[in-house]
Amino acid sequence: MSKNISQQAKKISLSVFLLGIFVFVAIITLQFDDFKEFIGFSKNKGTPMTILDEPDLGASFENAKQTMVQIHIYTDLSGSVYSDASYTGNADYYTLDSNSQVVDPSITDPSIYGSFGSGCIWEYDENTILVATNYHVISQVVTKNALGYVVFYNGVISEFTVEAFDDDADCAFLSVDSSCMDEDELKQLRCVVPYDCQTTVLSAEEPMFVIHSKEIMRQDLVSGNTTGMIADTSYAGYIMEPSVYVSALLQDMLYCRCSADAGMSGGPTFDAYGHYIGMLTGATDQGETVSVLLSDVEEIYSRIQTGQ
Repeated sequence: MSKNISQQAKKISLSVFLLGIFVFVAIITLQFDDFKEFIGFSKNKGTPMTILDEPDLGASFENAKQTMVQIHIYTDLSGSVYSDASYTGNADYYTLDSNSQVVDPSITDPSIYGSFGSGCIWEYDENTILVATNYHVISQVVTKNALGYVVFYNGVISEFTVEAFDDDADCAFLSVDSSCMDEDELKQLRCVVPYDCQTTVLSAEEPMFVIHSKEIMRQDLVSGNTTGMIADTSYAGYIMEPSVYVSALLQDMLYCRCSADAGMSGGPTFDAYGHYIGMLTGATDQGETVSVLLSDVEEIYSRIQTGQ
């Protein structure tokens, strides 16, 4: 009987030993992003854009293109459009397309003003695409019941709803139904990868870039002629101050030496590896930009996770 007990003890010891090895290997393996993505453990849902091992602004721009969206807001003439750029062209120039994939009167009615900004894909799955942008880009949706649309890098157009916002931080998250595109189109998307602000410190003189998109005109939205418009070029620069108080905006912001154009507000600011480091919010004629800090963006996102 003592022999049987000894054999059972050996089996138990071996099982505990093997279990220990398995747990150790699992912990070590989960440190690698590719494996975490493969088995479904990732910080954000969806396929992340590629992050480089070595800094390369050009390659990072190519990797970041599929994260980009352009945001369009349409409101009536009585509404005071507040965004990056307002439509001031000839209303007669816009005509309806009977085969349009966009049929909402806010787009097809030429008597309605429009404005536009930028954003990026924060995360997505088969049900929802979550887009991050400035609150001032979409404020009319909240305050004036205007309608908002996003145009993805692959040309797909969809209406959005506002999931969460903070006007003081000038940050908002938009929800888009993933059914707006088929499975193959959904696979073309990429979500941004925020840098780890808990363990990584941004430094002055560090290279960075922002992304410009061509302004998509209303007739192109109506006709669905939106491919090749998003992320047409990038503007490179460098960090001047990782965090500085901007009195005009009453908040600490990422301050960079970099150009930006109207319509780029709400888009991502990237480092040279491709990490998302902030939300582009404003620029000066002297070639300076300010971006909402990543910590502020993540704080607004946490409200969605906690249901606040």
